[in-house]
Amino acid sequence: MTRYLLPLPVAIELVIFALEHGENGDILVRKSPAATVTDMAEAMKNIFKYDKGIKSIGIREGEKMHETLVTREELMKAVEYDNYYRVKNLMQLDLQ
Repeated sequence: MTRYLLPLPVAIELVIFALEHGENGDILVRKSPAATVTDMAEAMKNIFKYDKGIKSIGIREGEKMHETLVTREELMKAVEYDNYYRVKNLMQLDLQ
């Protein structure tokens, strides 16, 4: 399984970026590499010097194998910045 992590300082930068560049209804997404759950477990073992194994329990009902930050449809209307995507709000949908 893949997951995205957003450390607190990076999350704060995203909020500041959204305040500076976003408009009402926009979705702002930080570009980020994905990590597998196995990689994260191995990293935690190294950080905490845990010398026992990792037990895989499998996927839970309703759980995604891979997270998606931005869909293809959203990318088609997104504005790309160095570290972010800004998915503009479609105002005509709000007026219906």
